[in-house]
Amino acid sequence: MIKQENSYSLWLRPSQSQIDELTKIISRLSQQYRSISFPAHITLLHSIAANTDTITEVCEKIIERYSTFNIALEEIAYSEAYFRNLYILTKPERKLTNIYEDTKYQLEHDTNEAYMPHVSLHYGKLEKKKQQALKEELANSYPNLFSCQRIDLYNTTGKESEWYLIDSFHLRQA
Repeated sequence: MIKQENSYSLWLRPSQSQIDELTKIISRLSQQYRSISFPAHITLLHSIAANTDTITEVCEKIIERYSTFNIALEEIAYSEAYFRNLYILTKPERKLTNIYEDTKYQLEHDTNEAYMPHVSLHYGKLEKKKQQALKEELANSYPNLFSCQRIDLYNTTGKESEWYLIDSFHLRQA
């Protein structure tokens, strides 16, 4: 058996009230479509191969440099991508781009992927008609702001059901 290398992700997490609102939607969809439920977040970086000590050091530097901030949540969108099957687009925000670039640089995380911040509502493979119907059904049923409060370090090795939180890093109060 080949041992799988650990993979880590950094997630921006909102205030508790926003977590509660978004979790209701995510949980309902996961129950309705028999898919995995997951914490509400905006992925900062994924597939990080560095060790947890290095990631922790970088996160501690990042939270010294950046304070909490809000990101406007826009419309619901969908795609064929498993982790972006149904999601909420975020308004482009310079502070988010800065944190992303800073974190990526410090972790020497090389990716050719364009950064597309969003809040996923469903992981999986829904049919296009169902995605369109859910987009209409869920319109205006979610918070219009995502208040970035902390960065969570998750071990995202293996299946989603095996992912777990390692540590949380709270951004400075604005």
